[in-house]
Amino acid sequence: PVALAQTHRLLSAKRLLSETGLSITEVAFAAGFSSLRRFNALFQERYGMAPSRVRARQGAAKAARDAITLRLSARGVFDVASAIAFVEGRALEGIESVTGARYRRTLRMGKGAPFLVRMDFDAGGVELSFAPDQLGAVRGMIATARRAFDLDADVVAIDAHLARCGLLAGDVEHEPGVRLTGGLDAFEIAMRAVLGQQVSVAAGRGLCVRLAQACGDPVADDLGLSLVFPTAAQVSGLGVDGIAALGMPRARAEAVFVLASAVHEGTLMLSPGVRASEGLLALKGIGPWTASYVALRGLGDQDAFPAGDVALQAASGLDARALERASQAWRPYRGYAAMRLWRRAARMKRSAG
Repeated sequence: PVALAQTHRLLSAKRLLSETGLSITEVAFAAGFSSLRRFNALFQERYGMAPSRVRARQGAAKAARDAITLRLSARGVFDVASAIAFVEGRALEGIESVTGARYRRTLRMGKGAPFLVRMDFDAGGVELSFAPDQLGAVRGMIATARRAFDLDADVVAIDAHLARCGLLAGDVEHEPGVRLTGGLDAFEIAMRAVLGQQVSVAAGRGLCVRLAQACGDPVADDLGLSLVFPTAAQVSGLGVDGIAALGMPRARAEAVFVLASAVHEGTLMLSPGVRASEGLLALKGIGPWTASYVALRGLGDQDAFPAGDVALQAASGLDARALERASQAWRPYRGYAAMRLWRRAARMKRSAG
């Protein structure tokens, strides 16, 4: 385990050396090393050269910089249109903005201070930029962005698996390479899921914005972003009455409060790799659809499948039980099947309209 962790830190360091203007010392600490001496020694041991030689081979980076910029390459071709459509259709006013293939938003990593992040999408992946004073967030930001936009998926193998099922064969042929696009903050995705129950996407966005305005921290930005999505502690601090006052039924306000309290108190973990469905279902007001959606969009669970979703049922022509049975053939990639059925439902809606 120690050797594996060291390898991950060294790989992060190599990327930072070749793709940023960070100094060697900054690279060492951003990659997770607590000692510059240890970093230099391990780098020399593993790669047979000093870190400075990697920087020299890549060309001298500018010392002065306005941002840390990282290139996150996708495995295979990256579908820019679908990624942009996902974030643009759900962008929260004051928190996110989309202009062309550029996505900007406010974010908070762990217990750190809010900051601004910019993502530029192209067919090769994502270029990620944020301020140099967020050096400590580099590793977490890379992992978060790669998970949120599913950059490491072997879409060729996944498509081949799904194409063997007649129900999805046409979708795979029509639109290869669909990825499991999600969110950068699992708690935010959970809040969106609960607030968006039984209302339109636009109404759900409006409730999320009002929640952020009620208890989120302000962020200074010259380009229109002004808030960061609130933490679990901030949401639970509003109380049920304060949440209900934002314009929702009391039962939903109670579900929001219970969920935020569970995350704040640590009884529910919403972290990638954690199986949170059982914990979510144990909370009052959280049903199977919400639990599956959070697992899928917030935690990157490739096999999560909300069979009770009406759009999935309409797209497949099956009821919930029949769809659940059919989905067994798509394991362990049922999440990708759900993405494809949602996209089919959207095409059907456009054709009908």
